[in-house]
This record gives sequence, C-alpha cells and structure tokens, in this order.
Amino acid sequence: MLYLFGRDVERAMGKLEYALFYIGACFASSAAHVGHGACAFPSQFADQPVVGASGPWLGWWRIYAVRYHRRIFRFLGLEVPALIIILGWLILQLIFGVVGLYATASWGWGSNR
Repeated sequence: MLYLFGRDVERAMGKLEYALFYIGACFASSAAHVGHGACAFPSQFADQPVVGASGPWLGWWRIYAVRYHRRIFRFLGLEVPALIIILGWLILQLIFGVVGLYATASWGWGSNR
C-alpha cells in the first residue's frame, strides 16, 4: 500500500518534505495514542508499548485523498476508486481498534502478565 499510494505523495511533496512529514506524523500519532490511552485506560495500557505505522499512513492517505481523489486503480479487471480503498482501510482500522480495546480491556488479551 505504501508503494501504491506513498510514491505519488512523495513525488508531489519531494523526498525531504515527505520524509519530514512522515516522521512528524509518527510523532503526532504516537503522542495522541499515548495521551488517549493514559486518559481512557490508565491501568490497562500503563506498560504497553506504542509501536505501529497506522498514524503516518493515515497522514499520507489524507494527502492522497485530497490530491488524487479521482484516481482509479485496476485490480483483476475491476476499476476501484482510490477513495473506496482508503475508506475500506479506515473502516478496517476502526474495527480492529474497537476489537483491540475490548479484547485487551475485557479479556486480558495483549497483556504481558
């Protein structure tokens, strides 16, 4: 996905600006995750690491959705608009996030104890 979508954003922004944007999106999403986790579930997430690339992906997908919203991808003979692919990714992230919160908080999944 990064190859399909990220290369167009990198071409539009330039290599240095793209790298700085990606790193900035990493820090911003990590700070938001830590802040939300500390406020909402302090005891469950006190010792959980914050690792992942969903925040930076969301950052450059926002740029892609604004700049290339009319792009069409062809997969196995189907024409799929870029916005549908991005919307599908966002819905999957929401589902996985909600399931992850309930699984960790209710069933103890993901705990190291």
